[in-house]
Amino acid sequence: MQSVIVKQVQMAEAALASGNQPMAEGLLRQMLTKSPVPARVYELLAYIADGQGDSVTCVHWLRQSLTCADASAQACYALGTLLLAEGQYTEAVSALRAALDRAGEIFEILHELGIALSRSGQCMDAVACFDRAIALAPDAAIAYFNKARALEELGRTGQAMASYEQAATMAPAFAEAWSNWGVLQHQAGRHEAAMVCYDKALAARPDCVDAWVNRGTLLGDLKRYDEALAAYQQAFSLNPETPSLPGFIAFVKRTLCDWDGLVELTASVMDSATGKSYPFPLLSLTTSRERLLASTHAYVTERFPTPASQPLWPVKESSRPLRIAYLSSDFREHAVSFLTAGIYEHHDRARFEIVGVGLATAATDLMRSRVITACDRFVDLASLDREQAVAALRALELDIAVDLNGHTDGNRTELFAARIAPIQVNYLGFPGTMGASFIDYLIGDTVLIPPNHRDGYSEKIAYLPHCFQANDDKRVIGDPRSRRDHGLPEDGFVFCSFCNSYKLGPELFSVWLELLREIPSSVLWLLRSSDSQMARLRARAEAEGVASERLVFANHLPYDRHLARYRHADLALDTMPFGGGTTTSDALWVGTPVLTLLGETFAGRMSASLLLALGQRELVVDSLPTYLARALDLARSPERLAKIKAAMARQRADAPLFDTARFTRHLEAAYLAMAERQRLGLAPDHLHIAAGG
Repeated sequence: MQSVIVKQVQMAEAALASGNQPMAEGLLRQMLTKSPVPARVYELLAYIADGQGDSVTCVHWLRQSLTCADASAQACYALGTLLLAEGQYTEAVSALRAALDRAGEIFEILHELGIALSRSGQCMDAVACFDRAIALAPDAAIAYFNKARALEELGRTGQAMASYEQAATMAPAFAEAWSNWGVLQHQAGRHEAAMVCYDKALAARPDCVDAWVNRGTLLGDLKRYDEALAAYQQAFSLNPETPSLPGFIAFVKRTLCDWDGLVELTASVMDSATGKSYPFPLLSLTTSRERLLASTHAYVTERFPTPASQPLWPVKESSRPLRIAYLSSDFREHAVSFLTAGIYEHHDRARFEIVGVGLATAATDLMRSRVITACDRFVDLASLDREQAVAALRALELDIAVDLNGHTDGNRTELFAARIAPIQVNYLGFPGTMGASFIDYLIGDTVLIPPNHRDGYSEKIAYLPHCFQANDDKRVIGDPRSRRDHGLPEDGFVFCSFCNSYKLGPELFSVWLELLREIPSSVLWLLRSSDSQMARLRARAEAEGVASERLVFANHLPYDRHLARYRHADLALDTMPFGGGTTTSDALWVGTPVLTLLGETFAGRMSASLLLALGQRELVVDSLPTYLARALDLARSPERLAKIKAAMARQRADAPLFDTARFTRHLEAAYLAMAERQRLGLAPDHLHIAAGG
């Protein structure tokens, strides 16, 4: 009987060799009724299906072949590569391991197995597999490249960088290796080296989309926005479906105040916003909390998968103070530290131990020194990869970890995804939801996030009684100098907005120009981001009948001098849909009124929260026409404006907004409430902290 089957298999093979597929398939299907069916029958049927372009049937027959003891290494390998291409990584690993068992150490099998292991989340095993492949083929650049990708997933950036370097230098035309190496150079702050990598990638392959995108991101960080836009647009012309790219283009166009086609581009971005777009650019593009949450959640789910198992946390000793870690890449002269430095100093050391965790290399300026001094201990993780950083943080036995970055530059979200503390909190750095299951709480208030807005947030909200935002009451205001020193006229009303230019759009700018038309001798004082931004805004002003010299542009200054120049502004104008946070706080601290339009999102309600905590309800309006009317009324009523400023001066000393010690007590009460729920074994829930509590 067996000899008959063997003969039929040989006849089928001969038919295939002669091009007679129907005859071969007929012979093979006859053998399916026999028992046992040789693996070779299934393999030949798979071969026929593959030749017909029927991958589903091909996989079916290969799976059948693997149920046979005599399945060949080639069949196992073929099934593994097909499953890998289809994203069925776990089954691909099993098939490729079977191939390896049958064939022994073969480069191609080890390499594909490494890829399958990496994509199934088994990155440590993947690295070992790639090392075995490299031992067989030391000049295989592709193996070094894929090993580097697995090392990146493990957070071993130093080793990944070395492996990308080997791949790129071994194969100078390997554009993806140069591009990925450049990303790690960029993340390490080596901007010149990163640019060299991107240039090498594009010289090797001018149509390398990732290299164009990465080059654009670097140029944006270097504030070379025109070049960044050109790089992004080149990437878009090559592949319009590149994830996050339309959002990056819209963000840079807004930064440049290049509003041509922005309405259509924004609609396109938001229509695809659930497609895993990077969250930060979306804050300037939409008023929809639901879309922001959906997009952010999709992005986080793809980028930061949560581990299957969670660590077991040691039981906290009842006598030990609550150990709070603040994690940030911005412990330096930066808005986050300008606001929070006072918190670290005011924490009650009898009840709290404060750990500062630096996430990025930074020069030791006065602010960084102040933060380090204010913390009970300071840990610098800038040089540690993910595994090392997670181990170091877990060893601290933290009770609460506070993410001061969120979805902003320099974040280490992967550390929170791995769980470094039993309670993890999103605070201040990113004005919106993290969209992540591994972040338990977000610090807010009832103006910022009314109860009927909670459906736009993945976190439970810890409601503070007055305002969500910390405000340091030690901010030093420098010498304001004269109006002339700032390029301002000696007389005339000064409207100002020192928000970043990506927060400004054409509709709001037209309202500001209407203010200039209605208020003679007034000027609009803006923050300069680039020569292109200034030129476009001046051209827009002329087109709408306003002399371009009535726009005055301010350069970036040291923080004390920046605060001081607010003395020369009569009324600060908030932006929409992404308003001011630190910018509004700065103006109010100096005593400059800020007019805001209450928005629908976290980013659009920050100024309202600050103003209401200072008792300035009349500076919060609910529509753009009312915004225009209120600004005109204030500019035409010096007595009314003077009363507001006098009230603000009184309230600065008495209102809770700038009482850093009181704010810290409320924040501590929120931390204690979180910890108590965790101690009782209760899941996180919305918390309401009482004033004075």
